[in-house]
Formats: sequence, C-alpha cells, structure tokens
Amino acid sequence: MNPHSIPPLLRGIGTTVVLLTTILSVIFARADLRQSVKKLSPPPAPSQTATSPASDRDISAVAEEVRELKEEVERDSVAEEVLENKWFEVFGFIGTAIVAGSFYAEWYVRRKKME
Repeated sequence: MNPHSIPPLLRGIGTTVVLLTTILSVIFARADLRQSVKKLSPPPAPSQTATSPASDRDISAVAEEVRELKEEVERDSVAEEVLENKWFEVFGFIGTAIVAGSFYAEWYVRRKKME
C-alpha cells in the first residue's frame, strides 16, 4: 500500500464520522425538543372561585415558576434557532460530505498513481 495515500484516507474517515455524528445529534436534538415542548404544555388550570383571595404563598409560587420558565427559555433559545434553520443543516451536511468526498478522492488518486 502506498504510504502517501493513508493520510487522506484517515482524514476522509474522520470527516465521515463527524458528518454522521452531526446528523445523529440533530436527529436526537429534534426529538428532545419535541418531547420538551410536549412536556411544557400547561395542563388545564382548575377553575377557582372569584371570591377566593390570592395569598402571598400563591404569588411567590407563581413568581418562582415564571423565573424557572424564563431560565429554560434562555437555555433552549440558541438550540431552537439553529435547529429551526433548515438551510444551516442542509449546507452543513453538504459541505461536510464534500470535504469527506474530496479526501476519499485524493486517497483513491494517490493509491492509483503508485500502482
């Protein structure tokens, strides 16, 4: 085997692994996003009578829930923006596939050249 053809082959394999990992991570991230959206959908609120006064405990509980929801939205916003951008995904996959393909082509040409 030609020793000059091994580096492009290894780069091609490495880039292919990166491509497959990226595709799998997008698939899993989308599934997690769908599950978290389903989990965060609020259950139907029980009806309260208009005569019951709101206590300080109820207000603090609502304030805590709002704070937690704001933190979660801030964490998820970047991932959602990237996942919602289809062009980013398509061009990222195509670009990585082109890079991997070029390494395989270089490996093939170098291997054939030395035979």
